[in-house]
Amino acid sequence: MRALLAKLWAFLVALFRPAPRAALPPAPPEEAHRDVRAEFGPDWDGGAVIVRGEVVKDLVEANADHIRDVVLMDPELDDVFKKAEALECGGCNDGKLTGGAVRAAVARLGDAGIEATEAEAPPPADLRPITQWVIADIYRGDLGALPRFSACAATPWCGGVIIKCVQGARGYAHEEWFLRNWERVKAAAGDRYGVDFVRGAYTFLNLWQRGRDQAHYMMRTVEKAGGWDLLGDSIPWVDAEQGQPGSANSRVSVAQVIDCVSEAAETLRLELGRPVGYYGRGISRDLRIRSKMGCKYAWNASYTRVPRAMPLPWQDEDVALWQYTDGEVEHPRLPMRIEGFGDVDLSVRGGTRERMIHVLVKGGEG
Repeated sequence: MRALLAKLWAFLVALFRPAPRAALPPAPPEEAHRDVRAEFGPDWDGGAVIVRGEVVKDLVEANADHIRDVVLMDPELDDVFKKAEALECGGCNDGKLTGGAVRAAVARLGDAGIEATEAEAPPPADLRPITQWVIADIYRGDLGALPRFSACAATPWCGGVIIKCVQGARGYAHEEWFLRNWERVKAAAGDRYGVDFVRGAYTFLNLWQRGRDQAHYMMRTVEKAGGWDLLGDSIPWVDAEQGQPGSANSRVSVAQVIDCVSEAAETLRLELGRPVGYYGRGISRDLRIRSKMGCKYAWNASYTRVPRAMPLPWQDEDVALWQYTDGEVEHPRLPMRIEGFGDVDLSVRGGTRERMIHVLVKGGEG
């Protein structure tokens, strides 16, 4: 009887065991580590179990506080992982996955014919390369007359500050604030300027005015403040927002928005010889604007756990910055404030410092 039961058990195991799959093309462990750090941010310090493929984002995001061993796998194997999770893995805690559950799931993936390898332990936190750079952006009403830019420069993962230059075509009430602080940002950056710290400026567009006139006003003001430095100054940014209901910007037509932004971007591009960035996800979404309006990069404001896509025709590769908080909306994994600076808008740029400079300063060119 025992022999018969053993044969029956072996038959059932063979029947329901997933068919072996061909191993996926190998990916260097260091590449996988960079992907994991990009998922968890600069404070990630867990080990990693690597399975050839991509990060299972939904799983990692849902259990980020409970996983120390991160699984990388191809999306088509997601069902395999979920089946493994449901089994008696011994690592579940109130339905949330822990490192033990991850390791057990990896073992199950091994049964499915997928090669899994233990990654080398990451170096100490202070020796790891930073792969997510937080950029602060402020205007006169955020932090007073003289913000402590030195606090930003003293924070290793802070990659720079972008400040409001002007608004409209002339006579901006806080122009003097920009004139006083433009050089202060660069001075605070010190040796980091142009290496892993950028300085930037944006103009807030009055969408009922000519974009060309507003671009010229911005350029005159920057020159008056000391001028652009191509070593570490970000590409210029135009900010298009509807603002509060009843405001002048909230009453403009789609055609006015497109004309204003396009004219401002073209003027800046031709005069400065640099690409232009666009901040305006909300207005592009609400007015269903299907144009980049002469801008190369987008600054995506999305106060969500993961960024929502920019409206078409913008693609993910066009997004240079993701603004993930206004200083009040909490994010579970990204820094909420820069110590000693204040609660302000924060954006993130992933990748190496060289990549950050290549996109934000060089505009992806050269």
